[in-house]
Amino acid sequence: MKRILTILLAGVSTLAIAQKRMSHSHVLSAPPAPVAPSAPAAPHAPVLYSSADAKAQIWISDDENQQHATIIDDNGYSKQVRFNKESGELFLQYKFSKRNEEFIYEKTVNAAEKSEEERQQIIDHFEIEIELPGRGI
Repeated sequence: MKRILTILLAGVSTLAIAQKRMSHSHVLSAPPAPVAPSAPAAPHAPVLYSSADAKAQIWISDDENQQHATIIDDNGYSKQVRFNKESGELFLQYKFSKRNEEFIYEKTVNAAEKSEEERQQIIDHFEIEIELPGRGI
């Protein structure tokens, strides 16, 4: 038992000495120079997306690469639309009740090469496809 403790103590002290020598051998570099703040980006024009229902939405985003809009009304209807310019991903999510049943629909579309009008057509076609209430279906 004495032999094991001696070996263990010798090993730990060797590691401690090695670590102490290692930590004083490193020279710390000077902190990086401060970076001047960049000029704020010019605000981009809001993009208008709407559906045939009475609730049109204007998309305004702080992030120039992503636009999003959410509508929630008192009847439990909610619509969420997100478009990421970097990935080209258009995400649609609808929640609503129809005939006393709750429906949740989601769709993700690669719309990287689509214009704003083409993205709006995708939204309109999806709303018709899911038989969104208020679309005259």
